[in-house]
Amino acid sequence: MAFTFGHGEDRYLKARIRIAFYIAVAFFSLMLARLWYLQIFQGAHFRQESEENSIRMKEILASRGMIRDRFGKLIIDNKPNYVAGIVPEDVRDKNRLIGFMSDAVSMPVTAIAKKLQDYRGPRYLPVPIKRGLSWSELARLEAHRFEFPGLDIAVESRRSYIYGDIAPHLLGYLSEISPDELNAWNAEREDDRYQQGDQIGKGGIERRYESILKGRDGYKTVRVDSLGREIAELGRHDPKPGTNLHLTLDLDLQLYAREVFKDKVGVLLALDPRTGEILSVVNSPRYDPELFSGGISSTNWIRLRDDPDHPLENRAIRGLYPPGSTYKIIPAVAALETKTVTPWSKVYCSGYYRFGNRTFRCWKPSGHGWVDVKDAIKHSCDVFFYTMGEKLGVDKLAEYASHLGLGRPTGIDVDGEKGGIVPSSGWKLNRFKEPWYPGETISVAIGQGYNLATPLQVATVYGALGIGGKVYRPHLFRSAVDENGETVKRYEPVLHDEIRMSPSTLNVVRAGLSSVVNEPGGTAYWSRLPFKNIRMAGKTGTAQVVGYKGDARSAGSAELEDHAWFVGFAPVDNPTIVAVALVENGGHGSSTAAPLVKQLLTRYFELTAERQGVSIEDFDRHGGATVHTADGGDSGLR
Repeated sequence: MAFTFGHGEDRYLKARIRIAFYIAVAFFSLMLARLWYLQIFQGAHFRQESEENSIRMKEILASRGMIRDRFGKLIIDNKPNYVAGIVPEDVRDKNRLIGFMSDAVSMPVTAIAKKLQDYRGPRYLPVPIKRGLSWSELARLEAHRFEFPGLDIAVESRRSYIYGDIAPHLLGYLSEISPDELNAWNAEREDDRYQQGDQIGKGGIERRYESILKGRDGYKTVRVDSLGREIAELGRHDPKPGTNLHLTLDLDLQLYAREVFKDKVGVLLALDPRTGEILSVVNSPRYDPELFSGGISSTNWIRLRDDPDHPLENRAIRGLYPPGSTYKIIPAVAALETKTVTPWSKVYCSGYYRFGNRTFRCWKPSGHGWVDVKDAIKHSCDVFFYTMGEKLGVDKLAEYASHLGLGRPTGIDVDGEKGGIVPSSGWKLNRFKEPWYPGETISVAIGQGYNLATPLQVATVYGALGIGGKVYRPHLFRSAVDENGETVKRYEPVLHDEIRMSPSTLNVVRAGLSSVVNEPGGTAYWSRLPFKNIRMAGKTGTAQVVGYKGDARSAGSAELEDHAWFVGFAPVDNPTIVAVALVENGGHGSSTAAPLVKQLLTRYFELTAERQGVSIEDFDRHGGATVHTADGGDSGLR
């Protein structure tokens, strides 16, 4: 049997076929148009995008320059450091990845999420999440690395502090760059710019010489798969290592000073007054710079921040203290230079000094009798300097204090130095809107009142007196040496100032300072050096923290005990070293601070003799002489 269609059904079928044909033509036309658009019109764009997704540039971080002492002994080195990061472009499931990393590296989810949220760099670069991975953290991350696209594990250099907390306030530490630092540093650099997450020097030498230590990062071109895993290296540009720094520090002397000062609170420092080279500085208490590597934990930060002894404070250049009797050379110099007294003029000390209706006491209740300038320095007679203060007035004292270098930064190559306070009538009027009262000058004349100075300032002033009035700018940088061992930069001593005073004044003051240590009755006689011919000159100081009521201290707390000072230089006639000890709440300078300087200078001369290849007895026989060289060093210090 055969089936046939009528005319109506035939027309209906043909119409449907035409419609289907037109739809098919339209569909294929759209497909062709889309293919033309993608391959012809946008072909170059998508080819480039495809290439960028499969070929990437990865940074190769430059190793940071090492830090050595003046003899080339290594102080700070580099060691491998594993870093866990996230490459935003490769992440498939962000929440799952963050959760896994939180468990693996013991870090809060919110902290990881915030690092990703705050990141503003290229999405193909890893965002550092945690530095300094432990072996267990590293093993866990590596075991699950391919399960989590976007997880990155990199190796970078980390600072190795060979001697721990030897001098953290001077050396500084490394930590992740902040947004403000990122903007500031990149504004100064035309190339090799910093990226978010980079490590940068914070404080001390690490910060001041960041541009020298950092080096220049390299890069490599690699092919990656769809999960961001590296398949092949296509090319590379090797990094340039940072330049090594040689400091003025004497590592052996620094280690000894740290041991001598132990757990005291304060400063023990030494420098070469002929060049300004810092030989050793101990700020105490100290902190471990290792705590900051990879980012300090909130627990450790709070502990350091809230410690009542302020271990983060660089007391040598930022600690402001009443200089106490170390200030007494100021009225001595001023009185001699202005002819207020002669070297032979004498003042009678009965144990107290009356000014108006007030009585100012000498530290020795029975008094010192008749004393001249030299004897006043030797015995640290308060009454003599009360008298000089009244005769000179506060503004004349301020003039000479400023001239000798107090009240302004020394210019050391470490950021954050404070200038101290040299009080005057104009200063008080400007600061407090009050006039100066003559009675206030009496306290200023013995280093009390509004007087404030840093230990480094005091050392610099005495060093200048020791060598005849020249003030060299203190510094830690000695030279920069590249990876080939070539010296690319060497520090030349800078004559910062020159104290203008008559030879007679200088001789009288230095004789007084020598008698403090080397003559019976001197306030530091029991801290003279254990040598026959190498003698030390110096000055004790006891700075009141609180006042007196009658003969009793107004507060009995240990934290309110006097600060103990001693500053000394040696050899007396040709100083090669000046040292200062400041012990907070240490009591008397003669019993607490002076023995510390004695020990430090004794060790310094022993080391110098050893380095010259002679016995300490022979070295002493020649008076501790060293050969001064043109580059600011000593033949015995090489």
